[in-house]
Amino acid sequence: MTFIFTVFVAMQTRRFPYIVPLFLLTVLILATGCTGGNGTKHVPQASDSLYTEERAMDIYDREPERALVIIDSAEVVGNVSYFRAELLRARVYAYPHEAMNLDTARQMGVALLEHDSVKGSVTNRMEVLRLLTDVARVHLDYPEQVKWAAQLAALCREQGDETEALRTESEIGIVLTHLGQRNEGFRMLDKVIDQLDGRCHFKELDACIIAMKRKLTALSLLPNMTMPEDSLTAEQRQQDIISLALRFIAKLDDYEQHPDDYTDGSDRQPDADEVPGYCGFYRSQAYVFLAQAYASLSEKLKAKEYVSLFEQTPFGQTLNGRSAISETWRMLGDYDKMLATYDEIDRVAGDDTLGTNYIRQLRGRAEAAAARGDHKASQQYWHRHDLLSQAVNDRLQASEAHDYAARYHAYEQQLEIQQREAEANRNAIIAIAAIILALLAAGFAVYYFRQQRIIR
Repeated sequence: MTFIFTVFVAMQTRRFPYIVPLFLLTVLILATGCTGGNGTKHVPQASDSLYTEERAMDIYDREPERALVIIDSAEVVGNVSYFRAELLRARVYAYPHEAMNLDTARQMGVALLEHDSVKGSVTNRMEVLRLLTDVARVHLDYPEQVKWAAQLAALCREQGDETEALRTESEIGIVLTHLGQRNEGFRMLDKVIDQLDGRCHFKELDACIIAMKRKLTALSLLPNMTMPEDSLTAEQRQQDIISLALRFIAKLDDYEQHPDDYTDGSDRQPDADEVPGYCGFYRSQAYVFLAQAYASLSEKLKAKEYVSLFEQTPFGQTLNGRSAISETWRMLGDYDKMLATYDEIDRVAGDDTLGTNYIRQLRGRAEAAAARGDHKASQQYWHRHDLLSQAVNDRLQASEAHDYAARYHAYEQQLEIQQREAEANRNAIIAIAAIILALLAAGFAVYYFRQQRIIR
C-alpha cells in the first residue's frame, strides 16, 4: 500500500510540485501516531525527576548523605548548574556543625566567589556571602564573620536593598559586643533598630524584630556587675531589657492582629496560617528575657509570671527552650527543673564541655548542691567552674578579637576612602564639564562679536 501511494505521489509531482512536502509531512504524522503502545518512548523531563534542589533541601538537615547524592544526581541530569550544585553541597556541609565539614563548606564558598556565575551575578554573590557569613558564625571565627558580613551589607546597599544591609549590620553589632566592643556594638544595633522601627512592611518588621532580639541577647549576656567600659549600670541594663522586650512583644501583637497591613509579598513573609506560630515563637523568647531581667532585679513575682507564660508555649516544651529558661529557674531557686534540663543537655552534648553553657551549668549545680546541704559537691562544682572559666577566658584572650576589630575598622575606612574617591571623581567630572561649557561660551562670544563687526 505504501509503495502504491509512493508511485502515485511521484506521478503527481510534476503537476503539483507542492505535493512532496505535503507527503513528507503526512508520513511524519503517521509515523508519530503509530509509535503508541509498548513502543512509546518518554523523554524524561526535569520536573519528572526526584533529583531536584527542593528535594535535597527538604532532607539535608536529617539525611545529609542522601541530600549530597540527590545534589550530585541533579547536576548529572541537568536539573541544577555546577554553581548551584556546589552552593547546595556547601550548605549541607555547613549544617552538621562539625569542624571538618565547616572548613570544607568555607573552602567551597571561597572558591565559588571566583566562579563566573558569581562574578556575573549579584544575586549569586549574595548567596555565597550569606553562606560564608553563616559558616563563620557557627565556627566562631569572628574576623571571618565580620569580613563576609561587611561585604554582604555593602553589596545589599549597592543594590538599593537597605533593609537587608541593616539586617546584616545587626549581626555585626552583636559580634562587636561579644568581643568587648560593647558601646560600638550597641550603637550599631540602636541605629539599625531606629531605622527599621515604625515601617509598615513585613520585610522591615522582620529585620527589626531580629535586631531587637540581637540587642536583648547582647544585653542579657553582659556580666551582672558594672564594667569600666560600660556606659550603663547593671540595673539600668535590666531595665533596658524589660523596656525593649515589652516593645518587642507590642510589635508582634500588632502584626498578629493586623497581618494584612504588613503584607509586602516578600519571601520571608509567612502565610496567613503561619502568622500565629511566627509571633508565638518570638514572643516566647521575649518571655525568657523578661523573666530573667525581673529575677535579676529581685522582682520574683513578675519573674514567675513570665516563666509561667513561657512554659505554656510550644518552644517552652523543647530542650532548647528549657535550656534558655534554666538560668531563671536557678535565680528563682527552682533547682529540680534546672538539674533535669542540665542532665538532658549532658546526654545530648556528650563530651562537649569547653564553653560558656557548661560553665553556667557548673554554677547552677554548685548552687543547687549548696542549697541541699551538700557542700562538698558544691565546692567540687565551683572548683571545676573556676578552672573551666579560666580556660575559656584564656582561649578568648588568645583569639583574634583585636584583629577582628582592626579588620572591621579597616573595612570601614576602605568604604570611606571609596566614597571620597567617588566624590572626587564626580567633582572632577563637574569641573571638566564646567570648563568645556566655559570654553564653548567663550568661543560663541568671540564668534558673535566677530560677526557683528563684519556686519558693521
